[in-house]
Amino acid sequence: MILNLAQLTHGDFVPMAEAMPTMLWLSDGKGECVYLNKALREFWGVDVADLPRFSWASTLLPDDHEAVFRIVANAVEKKIPFIVNGRYRRKDGVVRILETRAEPRFAPNGEFLGMIGTNRDVTDEAEDAGLVPAAGIEPATP
Repeated sequence: MILNLAQLTHGDFVPMAEAMPTMLWLSDGKGECVYLNKALREFWGVDVADLPRFSWASTLLPDDHEAVFRIVANAVEKKIPFIVNGRYRRKDGVVRILETRAEPRFAPNGEFLGMIGTNRDVTDEAEDAGLVPAAGIEPATP
């Protein structure tokens, strides 16, 4: 049986998002993170009760702050999709490169609600390609 998307409710979203193996997040209209699914909470080691106090920016390496924040802020301001790579510290302290892809979310009346995005760990791909882990991923030098 094919699922009728019109029958999905807001209440269907969280159980589906929690079951996804993909790291998924939602932000509000100011760009503040309001939801991390189970896969992303596990990556960062964040308990559901700690979400109101958690900032993904605290896991981003300082050298990547400017580039990542510039791209994210521009997308939120203009309400446009974005893709950005950044180096983040995982819960075990290991640094991983995450590719973040996000799209704007709008209410039926057109009001901007924020962004919905995924984070994909691309560290192994970058290493296999001989790339240095950095925001924007730059080629390695000998």
